[in-house]
Amino acid sequence: MGGRALGVVLVCLVGWCCGPAEASAATTLSGIYVDNGVGQTVLEDALSFEEQQEIENEILNLLGLPGPRPAVRHLHSSVGKSAPQFLLNVYDQLQEENEAAGGGAARVRKVRSTDMDILITEADRKAIDESDIIMTFLNKNHHGSEMRHEKGRRLWFGITNIENDVSVLMAELRLYRKLNLNKYTTYNTSLTLTVYALTELDGESEMTEISTMQLTGDYEGWLEINVTGAVNLWLKNRQANHGLYIGAYFGDRVGKHASQDGASYAVFYPHVPAFPALSLEREVKLDDIGFVSARGTDEYQPFLVVYANSQQQMIKPVLQRHLTRNKRSQPARKRKGGKTDHRNPFQYHPSYDQHKSCRIQQLYVSFKDLQWHEWIIAPEGYGAYYCSGECNFPLNAHMNATNHAIVQTLVHLNHPTKVPKPCCAPTKLIPISVLYHIDEANVNLKKYKNMVVKSCGCH
Repeated sequence: MGGRALGVVLVCLVGWCCGPAEASAATTLSGIYVDNGVGQTVLEDALSFEEQQEIENEILNLLGLPGPRPAVRHLHSSVGKSAPQFLLNVYDQLQEENEAAGGGAARVRKVRSTDMDILITEADRKAIDESDIIMTFLNKNHHGSEMRHEKGRRLWFGITNIENDVSVLMAELRLYRKLNLNKYTTYNTSLTLTVYALTELDGESEMTEISTMQLTGDYEGWLEINVTGAVNLWLKNRQANHGLYIGAYFGDRVGKHASQDGASYAVFYPHVPAFPALSLEREVKLDDIGFVSARGTDEYQPFLVVYANSQQQMIKPVLQRHLTRNKRSQPARKRKGGKTDHRNPFQYHPSYDQHKSCRIQQLYVSFKDLQWHEWIIAPEGYGAYYCSGECNFPLNAHMNATNHAIVQTLVHLNHPTKVPKPCCAPTKLIPISVLYHIDEANVNLKKYKNMVVKSCGCH
C-alpha cells in the first residue's frame, strides 16, 4: 500500500515542480525524467535551489531515508569494505529476483569480482525475505575498561542508529579466517570460537555467553555467528553496550565433530548453558590462528549485520501545501526564446493525443542529478513509471482490462453522465531496494514493496 501511495505522490510532485512558475536565475537539474508524449524520455525543467530542496526533502521523507544527508568526504572510498560488499551482494540478488518477477532481464550492478562475494547462507536468505531493512556495522574504536582476557578480541559496534520501533529478526557477526597453518594450528587442530556480550549495569561488568562455533585448523573463509541475543541486550539498555568479546580455544567444547570426508568444517552451536568452562591456558590469540582484525584488509574486516522490520509507517504523508499549489494563479514558466513550456505530460497540449489507450509511461528520478550518488550506493535512480491513457470501448487485449472494467465501459456508453469510464491503473508492481550510507561505518539496505509499475490496465 505504501508503494502505491508513493507512486501517486511522486506524480503529484512532478506535476508541482514542473507546473507553471516563473523561471529563477539560479537553477539546477530537477532530477526528474518523464515521457514527453511522443515516445521520448526527457529531463523536466531545471529548478531553483529552493524548489530542488523542497523536492529533495519530500522524496527523503517519503522513502524514510536519513536527512540531512551524511558527510560525503570519505564515504565513496568505504564501499570496498566488507560490510558494504556484503550488502551489495544482497542488493544484486534482490535485483535479479525483482527483474525476474517483473518479466525483464536482470540488470545487476557489479562493482566487484565474484571471488570477493560474501556468502549468503540459508539463514540469511530467510532473514532477507522476512525483513524490510538490513543494517551493517563495521567495528568502531571504543575505549572501555580493560578485560582480563588478553588473548581474545573485543569488537564494538555503534548500534545507536537502530530505531526504537525496529524489531530485530536476526543479528550475525561476520568474521573472516585466512588459512594460517603454523605451530598453533595444523590440519588436525580443532578450535572452538566463543562469543560473549559485554555489558555494564550499575558499575558492574558482565560477560554473557552468546554463541559458540567449532572449526578445524584448515578452515578458510567467512564465519557467520548468531549474536541476536547480544543485540537485544544492548537495545534494552543502549548505555550497557560494551561490545563483543571473541575467544578462541584449542580443542572441542561439545565433543568431537568429525567430518565424513575429512574436509575442513565450521559448525555453529547456539548458546548452551551446560558448556563447561574452559581454562585460560587453552585460549589462543585470534591473530595467531588467522582471524582478520578491524585493522586488516578492507574486504575481510569483521562486521555486524542486523535484519529487522520497522514498525513505523513506511510512507509518510506529503505536506498538503505541495499538492494543492494553485498553478493557475501563477504565470507560465518560459524557456529561452519566450516559448511557453507545454512538455509536461501531466498538462494538456493540443499536439498530444489525449485519446491514446491506457499504457505504461516513463517516470524516473535520478539520484545523481539530485547529487545523492555519493551516499546512495545503489541504485543510480528510481524508475517508477506510471499509467496513463484512456479506457475507451472497445477494450483491447493489450489494455489488460478486468471483467468489471468491461461491464463498466458498456454501462458508460449508455449512461455517460452517471457511470464514469474505467481508470488506467497499475496491474503489476515490483519492489525496489535502496542501499545507502549512514556514515563511514554503517551501511543500510531498505526494501520497499510495490514501487515500480511493470504493467497497466483498465480497472
